[in-house]
Amino acid sequence: MGVTDIQLTPVSFKSSLSGTYNKAIGKQKDELRSLGFPQKKTNNFIRKSLSDKLLDKFKKNTTKETLIVSLPSKKGEKAMNVLPSEYAKILSEKTGLKHVDLNDYMNVRQEQSSRSAYSAQERSTNHFNITFKGNEQRDSLNKILSNKPIILVDDVITTGETLVATATILKMSFPKTEVIGGHALFAVDTRTPTNRDIQRLTEKLEAQMDPSIQRKSIANLVTEALSNFTRKKMMRFELGTKNEIEAKQQFKNLRSDIDKFKTSIRESIDGNLFRYKLDNQEIRKMKESPVEYLSPQLKSRAILQYYPEAKITNTKDGSVHIFSDPSLTKEISDGKGKPMNENSAINSAIEHIKENRLKTSHEQAVSKGNSIGI
Repeated sequence: MGVTDIQLTPVSFKSSLSGTYNKAIGKQKDELRSLGFPQKKTNNFIRKSLSDKLLDKFKKNTTKETLIVSLPSKKGEKAMNVLPSEYAKILSEKTGLKHVDLNDYMNVRQEQSSRSAYSAQERSTNHFNITFKGNEQRDSLNKILSNKPIILVDDVITTGETLVATATILKMSFPKTEVIGGHALFAVDTRTPTNRDIQRLTEKLEAQMDPSIQRKSIANLVTEALSNFTRKKMMRFELGTKNEIEAKQQFKNLRSDIDKFKTSIRESIDGNLFRYKLDNQEIRKMKESPVEYLSPQLKSRAILQYYPEAKITNTKDGSVHIFSDPSLTKEISDGKGKPMNENSAINSAIEHIKENRLKTSHEQAVSKGNSIGI
């Protein structure tokens, strides 16, 4: 599915406005993560934090037709954050509404966690992707969500980026889905910037920026980059407009941020995850599955991971060949004398990778005539 223009889906952040998230909450969450989010302690933490006021606010924004959809959690070295799905289950229990866990249908990748990228410059280059696990899961989710109002549930709202990205991906993938809002157990502040907020930051940038830059372009960029998210996101950019040098950097960060955000969404919808290395599950799938069962995206990422400078060429007879680098001295696709189209060349390159780069240490030793102790 090709996507050229990203239309961000506005999200009404339907959570407490009191700013309930603080360092103590963050510390408790970190402690739960260090323990692997044990079921009982995690459940107790959520129930203790879910006030009657917050539950009432949630109920007022839903109907009996609403689906509770919990956001997928990033998998990595640390324990996967199960708070969104566990919180959604408790909301489902207390309201009688059905719950859909996006972890069953989607994967999340991010170069570094949002909590470790607090500055505007760090966040503006911190790409993330939320992608479907496969066409089967995508089709199944489409059937569940189509013609249904959904409310997206997370554990914490800070800038609102994850909620907006997920809402946009779902809306662009499933146009018949109605995203009525986003909700979280905790929130720093769920207010979005007012027109006066946007104007204030625009004026600060205008006062410091080169007069040759059109004032309208500054206003348009500030509005596009910040108006869909929470005031927390805007404040991170506003703090760095104290002098001309900082203002120029923040203006550059704003451009980088909106480009990053739209690029991440575009890659998520297209399924192109070229900047991300294969995880252990994907490598195991490559080892164990026939090449024709692997998705085109996984095969493309594998080639670029093991041969970052790979070069694809066409000969006069139309045959496609893939080389390890632009020098064209080592071919990693082998048609065995027969012409290849692009798909067969890629499949051949994957077979080469499986044979030469994905062997176990034992298999590599045996192929070299060596033995290793087991």
